[in-house]
Amino acid sequence: MNLQDVLTTPVSKEQFYEQVKRRLADIDRKRGWTNEERAAYIRAEFPQEVEQLVQSANEAVQGNLHLPGSPNRHFVGNPPDWFADPFFDAEYVVGLNRMGHWNTLAKAYLLTGDRRYAEKVIQEAFHWIAVCPYPGVPEDEAEVFRIYRGIHPWNALSSGIRMFASWPTIVEHLFEFLTPDSLAELVVSIYKHGELLAKACPILHPKAVSNHYIMENTGLLYLSFLFPELRSSQAWIKQAMHELERCAAAQMTNSGGHIEGNPSYHSGCLSWLSLPIVIAGRHGLSFSDDYTKRVAAAVEYAIHAFRPTGTIVPWGDSDANLAAVYGVLDTYPAFGRLEWIELFAKLAGKEQVWGALRGNFGLMWQIDELEPLLAAMKAMDGQGGGIDLPMTNRQYELHQFMMRTSWEREALSVFFTCRTPVEGGHSHQDPTGFDFTAYGRPLVVDPGRFCYREDEDRRLFKSATWHNTLTINHREPYDLISSWRYGPQKPGVIEAVYEADDFTAVAGMHRNYEPVIHRRLLAMIEQRFLLVLDSVASDDPVYSVQLYYHFDSLRVEMNRSRTGASTTDEGQANVLVHTSGNLVGELLAGKVSDHLDQSRPSTRMCLRDYSREHERRAYATLIVPSRPGASLPETGEIAVTADADAVRCSFRLDGVPYQAVWQDGGLTLTKSPV
Repeated sequence: MNLQDVLTTPVSKEQFYEQVKRRLADIDRKRGWTNEERAAYIRAEFPQEVEQLVQSANEAVQGNLHLPGSPNRHFVGNPPDWFADPFFDAEYVVGLNRMGHWNTLAKAYLLTGDRRYAEKVIQEAFHWIAVCPYPGVPEDEAEVFRIYRGIHPWNALSSGIRMFASWPTIVEHLFEFLTPDSLAELVVSIYKHGELLAKACPILHPKAVSNHYIMENTGLLYLSFLFPELRSSQAWIKQAMHELERCAAAQMTNSGGHIEGNPSYHSGCLSWLSLPIVIAGRHGLSFSDDYTKRVAAAVEYAIHAFRPTGTIVPWGDSDANLAAVYGVLDTYPAFGRLEWIELFAKLAGKEQVWGALRGNFGLMWQIDELEPLLAAMKAMDGQGGGIDLPMTNRQYELHQFMMRTSWEREALSVFFTCRTPVEGGHSHQDPTGFDFTAYGRPLVVDPGRFCYREDEDRRLFKSATWHNTLTINHREPYDLISSWRYGPQKPGVIEAVYEADDFTAVAGMHRNYEPVIHRRLLAMIEQRFLLVLDSVASDDPVYSVQLYYHFDSLRVEMNRSRTGASTTDEGQANVLVHTSGNLVGELLAGKVSDHLDQSRPSTRMCLRDYSREHERRAYATLIVPSRPGASLPETGEIAVTADADAVRCSFRLDGVPYQAVWQDGGLTLTKSPV
């Protein structure tokens, strides 16, 4: 295949080169910035970040990259070995072949004028083309799955990501380093990427329900606009926009969440679905109102799934990081909604949002009106931009519920879910699990994801025993077949939400332990503490129950009766977890992961009930946080009973008696004066 084979109108390599050069100059004029002008502005505004970028580029020039699976920077070869897997981690291979470091190198060239950075990208690009032959798209669908789901340079997802996230930088930023011959070679390879994305990916994703398909179609759309001269570009643009419309309709729920229910990948989808709006708009095309409304609605989910402490809830394969901030920043070129950025500046802090923008040189090159945005961000007062959001968010399709006491950093907040069967391999084995933050600190937490390797770490971080949930007979609610596959699952749903003046509560039920049925109610009471009521029932009374709670702390002490524990960290918020007397607990080692391939030690508590006397049982747990420097509250014995109609619970907190009754009609809470 040569250049003449892939163009609509065959021209010489020299003519094609000049044609593309003129078109790129035209685009710069329309956007109002040349690369040189934008680079000068960024150098003046962000000198420290430019210096850090250049340091990273210096490492990349030497072949030293930080990739998934490697604990730190690692020599990948010079040029890289595109097939190597030195850490036995599939994400290493696909990460290398997405060439994310090319953006660092290209921006370093634009910002410094040092040709070494640009030449490194060019060298690697044509080395990759030479040593990584295109497999083609076979007619046999089974072969398509075998080839393009494989872990190798032409993996379908990696191919899609390359086409919108790294390879365009060669054309848009380093065109002067191309010759007519090398441009022709590059364009032929890009055409092969388009063929793969257009032919193979619809076979891989016939229902358009995977976030991979969003990225693959974004890649197809980007390359088609990048080279409209390709003979298939117009058909590919039409196909990509149609399939992205299908992705938005199939994946973004009416309530604003992504069907996987994963806050990290949800934030990614905000970016991936916003970029097509921008690039189509630059060429006079637009997506449907339904598409843009779904993307805009997804911002509200991102806000609610953001801890008051300034990170996303690390539910499923998520990290406790600023992914939501990056996602919402990436919506700015598409929507221009400054108030969304202002709210995150309040939640995460203005400096954190500034840091997210300062480190995102790719976004700075996407935004046409960069100066007004920076001026507006400098003027932010950290008060939230005037968005008036409710304190709760129920995701009906995802069976998730989020609640908080305020939009301040000190707020109490809960992320709760009960949804089985799960959607996709990014979920974990945690029906009725939750994540709890209070007074500026995550306290009883989801542990995050840690890694994507097929190993014991991956199994543990997915396991119910590492989440705030319940197990029966020491087994998982459903089988983990592999890192990305589960066995059959029974129904699990959020049944109801109850709200009153002094509490907000959510109730979930699942049948994954049948014949045992588990119901859980979690109530935030008086904007001060949580009450967790668990009801288990079975026709067979012979079963054991285990409750797990995961503390983000190493300083955890059991109480004398072994019915609960509390954290004792100096200068920080602490939490008391106290359970009913029909449980006996012990502390276990755990880990929490805030970032991929990084973890730190934590403490889990397992509370066991081995009584095999009752078909129906109930357990009550008080989770009470305290502000930094304050003493934990006093609690007495917690009594709980269950019958066919209701779960009844009584307890004292700082000497005040409470009674709670949970039945089909809702939750009733009474409190007696001291």
